[in-house]
Amino acid sequence: MRTTPRTAYLQSAGASGFLEYRSTAEGSGLWWTSYDGSRNPVEGGAGLGPRTAGSYGTGSDVVALGPTQSSGGQVLLRDMGAGTTQTVAIPAGQSYLQTYGRTVLTSTSTGGERTQLFLLHNENGSTVQKPVTGFPDGTVFPFFPRGSASGLLVNYQGPDHVLHYAWVDAETGAATTLSPLVANSDTVVGSDYLASWYGTSRVRVYAQGAFDSPTHEVAFPRTSDNAILGVVGDALIVARRSGSAGWSVSALPFDGSAELPLFQRADPAAVMTPDGGLVLAGGQSSVDYGIAKVQAGADGLPRVHRIVDLPAVPMGIESLDLSSGELMTYESGDGATHLYSRSLATAEPLSAGTRTDRGTTQRCGITAGDYGSCPDLMGTGDGRAVIRNMAGEISVLDRGQSLPGTVVTSGLQDQHGLAAVEGRYAAWHGPSPSGDGLVVANLDTRKVVLTRTGAAGAVPSAL
Repeated sequence: MRTTPRTAYLQSAGASGFLEYRSTAEGSGLWWTSYDGSRNPVEGGAGLGPRTAGSYGTGSDVVALGPTQSSGGQVLLRDMGAGTTQTVAIPAGQSYLQTYGRTVLTSTSTGGERTQLFLLHNENGSTVQKPVTGFPDGTVFPFFPRGSASGLLVNYQGPDHVLHYAWVDAETGAATTLSPLVANSDTVVGSDYLASWYGTSRVRVYAQGAFDSPTHEVAFPRTSDNAILGVVGDALIVARRSGSAGWSVSALPFDGSAELPLFQRADPAAVMTPDGGLVLAGGQSSVDYGIAKVQAGADGLPRVHRIVDLPAVPMGIESLDLSSGELMTYESGDGATHLYSRSLATAEPLSAGTRTDRGTTQRCGITAGDYGSCPDLMGTGDGRAVIRNMAGEISVLDRGQSLPGTVVTSGLQDQHGLAAVEGRYAAWHGPSPSGDGLVVANLDTRKVVLTRTGAAGAVPSAL
């Protein structure tokens, strides 16, 4: 199995469950998973793929289905918990951006820049819009906001062409400009709080609407390998990246007590729940991994509740060869393609030996992306293998040896390839002094022992 866990494409989370993109044998699209673990496709979500945060909704059971950034149209607000639907009509000239709770965010543009934001609601079956106010003339909105059902953290550029941040109330549309010490590019918006780095080594938490002074402050260095995920109960949830080992997640209690490990391996792309929790994918390893909710226990400290498992992903078999009980495979996964071997015993009972890594080849195969064909691989029957790579080299890999092996010949073209391998001999189609033909080499001496050109070299052959 791969050491890299299976990816979960979380889109949003509400009171009764969370929204995810899934690809199954029956097709791909949006699925709603209740916190009891039951999964069901979202009506109207078939064929839809992952989108930017907020596109399908944020901070509630409402799933927003409708247009992308095209002008006009309708947004269907499907409440997965209550089983009800509402429709919000987007006026002509406005483009859909995101949905927060039951509030739809749209914009108008001038010269390719967003210059006005609007909040749309369904009230008694009709769409009511409110402009977002409180910004200076000439303001543009270069990036998508972040937010919750109660409000939005909006970034904007005024006449000074400097990036600023403001808090916009989801009911009134009124904006309150925030100090750079309160909000920045890494600020996390929760159900009722903002969490931001202060300086290079501390994180401050502010209650929404009360930005004069923080409610909590925690030591946590600001680096590219650290991330703030949110607040749960009486602790800050953070993620740390450790090279190829991926991200780990833990809780930093506000009272200064010992750090609480939550996930040894996790995806830091968490989504907020309206009750102050987080939903994310994590576990102890790729074989102990799933989507879980982090929520406060009776003592106020975070607890992990596994909702559904995410099975580990097997390595992808790109090609294989079995000769005299030696199985060799090209396998893709964890960002690379390796050659593996293991011996098979045919005596009762049938058994397989230890899987041995024989080294990394140039990324190839299609199970983890289309990287083209893997090098030709043929076993000799005496524990060795012959390889023809994409660079036009034929090499012999002796028993126990790791890639790249010993080059026998080079300079083969795309149409040249291995014809047959057996014992101490390997045959391939390739160039010779008399033209293209069939070449046979002795693998023990690494010398050519036979060539056939013309018609004799073009016919099928075997050793």
